[in-house]
Amino acid sequence: MRLRILSAAVTATAAFLALGSAPAHANMRGWTGQTSSCAALTGTDGSVGAGCLQPSVQTLERNDANCPGNDQYFPATDGYGKPIQWTYSNGSHACIKVSYSTPFPITLGDCEYWFYAPAGHATGTIYFGYWAGGAKHIFALNENPVEGWQPLFTDFQHGVFGVSQQPTRIEFQDNNGQSGNQIAWGANNQYGIIQTCYGAG
Repeated sequence: MRLRILSAAVTATAAFLALGSAPAHANMRGWTGQTSSCAALTGTDGSVGAGCLQPSVQTLERNDANCPGNDQYFPATDGYGKPIQWTYSNGSHACIKVSYSTPFPITLGDCEYWFYAPAGHATGTIYFGYWAGGAKHIFALNENPVEGWQPLFTDFQHGVFGVSQQPTRIEFQDNNGQSGNQIAWGANNQYGIIQTCYGAG
């Protein structure tokens, strides 16, 4: 377990997040809090296409004053036995980046996006940066009071992304403006991010 030099909290978007607009929160498919796998949920949702997005974790810095220790994130299982990874929030300095690529083209239809919030090692806020319609946006998810699948990017074009607005990249880092908290994510594509699409945009 690495030690971190705790610094005063800074603006949550500093050092990583460009200015953007966060969509309002809304519930879509009713999966909030569920813990079934991506395949189990999307197999019965009536979508025309669904993607189970695999997280890709990149260590940006290690073994220095800002990011002490060799290991910057850690494997674990959450309270439901799901495989997860977690790290410490690190103020304004990024030590890791977690990225997801969306598999479907923007011509497929309207899509929703869901993130698995682990039960355990998840006490901080994740600031997702995502690129849609040629612009970068930000969505904040406080993991502390929630667990299981949580809707992301909601109420963007009345609750879903239309064909011209599909995100092409989703990512977050550990420089969330907090120190000493933990942020966690599912370790594989069954508990990463769900992209579920239906109809014509």
